[in-house]
Amino acid sequence: MAAPASSLPESYPLPRTRLIGREAERATARDLLLEEAVPLVTLTGPGGVGKTRLALAIAEDVAERFAAGVIWVDLAPISNPDLVPSTMARTLGIAQFTDDPIEAQVARRLQSRQTLLLLDNCEHLLSGVAGLTAFLLGSCPVLQILATSRAPLRIRGEYDLSVPTLPLPLSGGQASTAQLAGNPAVQLFVERARAASAASIAGRESLDDVAEIRQRVDGLPLAIELAAARIRVLPLATLCERLLRRLPLLASGPRDAPARQQTMRDRIAWSYDLLPPAEQALFRRLAVFAGGFTLEAAETIADSTADPLLDPVTPIAALVDSSLLGQEPGPRGEPRYRMLETIREFGLEHLDALGEGTTARDAHAALYLAFAERAAPAMFTSTTDASLDRLAADHDNLRAALDWLCDGETL
Repeated sequence: MAAPASSLPESYPLPRTRLIGREAERATARDLLLEEAVPLVTLTGPGGVGKTRLALAIAEDVAERFAAGVIWVDLAPISNPDLVPSTMARTLGIAQFTDDPIEAQVARRLQSRQTLLLLDNCEHLLSGVAGLTAFLLGSCPVLQILATSRAPLRIRGEYDLSVPTLPLPLSGGQASTAQLAGNPAVQLFVERARAASAASIAGRESLDDVAEIRQRVDGLPLAIELAAARIRVLPLATLCERLLRRLPLLASGPRDAPARQQTMRDRIAWSYDLLPPAEQALFRRLAVFAGGFTLEAAETIADSTADPLLDPVTPIAALVDSSLLGQEPGPRGEPRYRMLETIREFGLEHLDALGEGTTARDAHAALYLAFAERAAPAMFTSTTDASLDRLAADHDNLRAALDWLCDGETL
């Protein structure tokens, strides 16, 4: 249900395209804000996953339940965490004529108003946003906050709602044509392709190509939209083939979008540039893994370099927080970590550009050569062995190591 116009500031960015999918995330957020009265819900996820678009839809869903409406604060244009309070004050129309701290003036304005404060693009200002958010929530009993960030704010009362990529259609011919056509990722591509070139995409073969494109761009909505725009000049099958290298094609977004939203490379660079040097170095090294890795494997790669990272646990946690790594359960319950392929391609580019590629790939190949040698006896026994499960989980890593060794490189 649309919110009353009076509840939304004039600067509120009303979307002009429909949101495809995200029903589960919208329902969860509505329940958290309205039924459970959670003080702070933070939408987290990698760049291009559609956090802002989802937040605007959630705000529209719940606005009628907030007497003072929704107030949107776009934090992307500022770079100094100290400017967060004054930015919020300007949004609220506070003239700042008193001697009181700006934070206190903001709190007074919001103290007795049932308001949903939408803080958009917080990841580069975490210290400033977290400090002001904690202060406001402690001072304003009826205030609730919906934030978007690639990393959680990590303050008390926060609910971290991770925004996933759009789901993959069933593969291997398991999905019917109707199921493919109803998949949100396929729908998004078809709709944006039609807008870009009036192209009509129908038929089983075309929908299969679109499903493969979704796979190659990791189901990231921004990447799907950028790929769909290429339909003006590339047939579907050619586009799918060229997306084996994603970043060169996923560019030339809308001219009225911020620069960081016009290419996938810029979206990922926004997150990468926020990392301290040690975390950037680990991120680059971890890009050599294909299809995921364990913490033990990450430690080996980190320790194999001339500038070893003695304790990769903390920087790995930071990469997960920054949505550059995802965590998933392994075959025996141990955590495994994985990069989206679009993000991994960015990491490999930087790894090679800095001359670190050979060292990291040699270490990766040595790691999986030793692993295969240890696991080999289990392949010739009839008993179930954890090594067989690991072999299956690390199939892509074993293939990448073999490819590297067969290309004539030496350890």
